[in-house]
Amino acid sequence: MTRAIVLFFLLAVLGGCEGHDPHVRLLERYSFSDAGARQRTYAGEEFPDSAGIQIYALRAGGTAKPLRVEYEVTKGGGSVNPRVVMVQDANLALTRWTGGQASTLQEMRARVYDSDGELLSSRQLRGLAFSEARWDSCIYPPERGMIDMAWSPIHDTTLLVSGQGLFIQGNRYFDWLPHPDPEFKDTRNIEVDTRGNFYIGDNDGSIHKSTDGGATWQAISKPIPGFQGVFDFTVTRNDHLWMTTYYHSIRCSRDGGTSWSVDTAGLAKDERIGDIYSLSDGTIVMMSLNSNVYQSMDDGHTWQPLDLPGKPFGLFVTPDDEIVVFALAITPGNNGYAVYKAQTPGGEYQKTAHIPSEFGARSLIHVYSHEGLYYVGIPGAGVYTTTAFEDFEIFKRLPRLFELFMSGEGLLIGTHTQHKKAYYKKIARNR
Repeated sequence: MTRAIVLFFLLAVLGGCEGHDPHVRLLERYSFSDAGARQRTYAGEEFPDSAGIQIYALRAGGTAKPLRVEYEVTKGGGSVNPRVVMVQDANLALTRWTGGQASTLQEMRARVYDSDGELLSSRQLRGLAFSEARWDSCIYPPERGMIDMAWSPIHDTTLLVSGQGLFIQGNRYFDWLPHPDPEFKDTRNIEVDTRGNFYIGDNDGSIHKSTDGGATWQAISKPIPGFQGVFDFTVTRNDHLWMTTYYHSIRCSRDGGTSWSVDTAGLAKDERIGDIYSLSDGTIVMMSLNSNVYQSMDDGHTWQPLDLPGKPFGLFVTPDDEIVVFALAITPGNNGYAVYKAQTPGGEYQKTAHIPSEFGARSLIHVYSHEGLYYVGIPGAGVYTTTAFEDFEIFKRLPRLFELFMSGEGLLIGTHTQHKKAYYKKIARNR
């Protein structure tokens, strides 16, 4: 008697399952994914590829009735055409999306309905629309997570190093193509010499060199034999390569990276390079990450300390060999950098300006020249312009700016202190 009751109960439950809501059964039959998301375009132009929804059939026996997909632009001011797409069973439902002028970030909502008007899925697609008329904000890699960038005027090529590897700039200034060689997924920094040769360093302690604009690379050396780890290096305008890292002495290569020497005579213990420049007379001037400044009169073999005002956090040398120092200035309610300038490394330094900043960052003040104007990236402040390092104008206030990069075509990219995004600006040629 008990077994009969249990059996009757199970049959009743299973029979009830066969008759559950058909809308639920329809949802169980499909899955949905984005198609054509994260594309880039110029504001006011269509994205390169169609965008929309991919509908997948999870099992056979789909409904013969079509599904209705509706598209609506929800951010950025763009447009879509068509706004409604009908699809039969599992298929792609695509539309053409035009980027708007209102913001870099573009958003489009896609809603999928069954033939009875029941909502099956709602998805948000995102893209980026860039405009030279404004500062853009990029929330996607490789710029988000950017580490370094270099431009070769000889090859007219810009390369970018990010946490995702090595990238080559495409035809549009905001397009970045990953280098096809998987070996360069673990790069750290990139430099270029006066002959247009690129150099990249990896996290294995090796340096690779390219003589053809980044198309092919050759491993040329390990500055520290047996060392595996992160290091920084730079190239001065006399084409010397300088390498520095924790717990190892500064190294220099004067033959394009083939051989390296350790030349630390006159340097304090545990110095690492912050900023370094060669002057037209062969003098080399260096600021260390300990805020000490040195000069060398014998091609970097021996060093003499220089007495500079304040606590140097940044160093720059103009093409006319003027020395510009950015010294940390901490005063109540007016923290920032005091700017000093001298005609020679050991000359008299005159204070020319004060630039307020949210925080101090040693060796991250970068200066670039473009069409007769200097662009200065100040961490915690933003981008300033100057012609002679005496009067500064705010080009863009960016309190969360960490590091600024620039290509030769006038493209500025700044990184965020927490790597949440990258700041973009294409400088107009008639500026």
